[in-house]
Order: sequence, then C-alpha cells, then structure tokens
Amino acid sequence: MEPTEKSSEPVDSAEGGVAPTSDAGDPMNGFHEHFAEMGEYVNQYVAAKIDLGRFHLRRFVFRVLLFLLFVLAGAGLIVTAVVLACNGLAHGLGALLGHQWIADLITGLVLLVSVYFCLWVAFRRFQDFISQRVAERYEDRRNMQRQRFGHDAANLAEEQETDHGRN
Repeated sequence: MEPTEKSSEPVDSAEGGVAPTSDAGDPMNGFHEHFAEMGEYVNQYVAAKIDLGRFHLRRFVFRVLLFLLFVLAGAGLIVTAVVLACNGLAHGLGALLGHQWIADLITGLVLLVSVYFCLWVAFRRFQDFISQRVAERYEDRRNMQRQRFGHDAANLAEEQETDHGRN
C-alpha cells in the first residue's frame, strides 16, 4: 500500500497507539470525538457529586459521633457530681446521727423522692401544655366556623337541641 492512498484501517502512530482515521468530508467526524469528550465530562461531574455526597455523609456521621461523645462525657460528669454530693451528704448525716447506714438510707430516699417529684412536676406541666394547645386549636377552629358560617358546631348543636325540645 502506498502512503498517499487513504485507508479505512487505523494506522499505527509514533507513540505506538492506534491513531483514528479521519475523513475530511464526513460531517459526523468531530461529533463522535466531542460526544466522547462530553461523556467523560459528565462522568467526572457525576463522580465529583458522588464524592461530595460521601464527604457530607462522613462529616455528618463524625459530628453525630462527636455529639454523642460529648453527651456521654456530660452525663458522666453529672453522675459523678451527684454521687459525690450524695456521698458528702450521707457522710455529714452519718457524723451527725452517729450511724452511717441510717445516713446512707436517708440520703438515698431523699434523692429518690426528689427525682420522683421533679419528674411528676415536669410531666404535669407537659400535660397542661399539650391540653392548652389542643384547646387553643379547637377554639381557633370554632372562631373560623363562626366567621365563615355565622355559627360553630357547638352553637349549631345547641340550636338543634332546643328546636327538638320545642317539638
């Protein structure tokens, strides 16, 4: 084959690879190359987005674990402080009463009653708050019904009851 002759077969390039053949008259000649280039850019974009998602996930997990570590450390400090305070109170009562076991018993009971009372007060306040929110929600709905219809469900029921009582 002579060097001036065009061939449809790939020709070895100087680097040892295969150089693509090109036909100058083919309108799709550059399209395939640009399409492959665009595909590579899309793949790189998708890979970057996946890596960014992984980074954010790792950062979120790290922050959650760090938060849990701080919570555990704080809980440990609180438990230690309570134990030391109760121990000091028990030893003081023991010195005052002359019997350490009675002081330990009194301190433990005072602690349990205090915790129970605090939880009871918190629970009652929470129940009152929820009840108040529900009552406000129903009152708002009755006000809306009065504005829209001229009466609310409770007034309508009372009116119907009095009408039936007359008949």
